Amino acid sequence: LAIVEIIGDTQPFVGLQSKELIRDPSIWRVIIGPRDLKRMLLKIRRLEHARNDIEEELQIVNRATKETRWVLVRGVAL
Repeated sequence: LAIVEIIGDTQPFVGLQSKELIRDPSIWRVIIGPRDLKRMLLKIRRLEHARNDIEEELQIVNRATKETRWVLVRGVAL
């Protein structure tokens, strides 16, 4: 399971370039709020077995500004 593409400019929302988010998957554990992270990891584990698409609204923390924002994340099984 890997992130292969991020569409759009992530810098204003997470304070990181999309290539950084793809290159270092562990960074997601830092920017996603703890409650949302637990829920998202569970959905990702299910995705590995069921091969279904996922859509989840997550609260993230911008690395540069420390501002909290809500984002919609979509995952597509390939």
